[in-house]
Amino acid sequence: MAFKFNMLLCMAMVASMAFHSSAQVFTHVVGDTAGWNKPSIPTLYADWAGSQIFEVNDILKFNFKTGEEDLGEVSKQGYDQCNNHGLVNYIKEGPANITLTEPGPHYFVCLVGDHCEAGQKLNQMKRFANKAKIYNN
Repeated sequence: MAFKFNMLLCMAMVASMAFHSSAQVFTHVVGDTAGWNKPSIPTLYADWAGSQIFEVNDILKFNFKTGEEDLGEVSKQGYDQCNNHGLVNYIKEGPANITLTEPGPHYFVCLVGDHCEAGQKLNQMKRFANKAKIYNN
């Protein structure tokens, strides 16, 4: 009888831990220590995003200096063409936090000079997990 009770208690604890860990919000620092700056390697942000798994309510933290960089959330066309097409959100003061309120593609670019053309753009939805599903874009 005690064994069954202990087993039931153990299962309840494991279920509780799984529930709490899936509800946690994670802050992703975009580019890690490189921050959100004109990259010396054009694939820096694509490589960074490929190593992440994002979930609804996670936060993207873009570390940049006000006046040197900015952040535009744009359409796929704006992302592909490095312009402000479909501009949804524009932030010119850093650092900036963006909460992922829904799964699916989100596109971010720097609109300063040629920074986007140099690779300062992010499609962070390469790996988006929501309820154990991975959405590949």
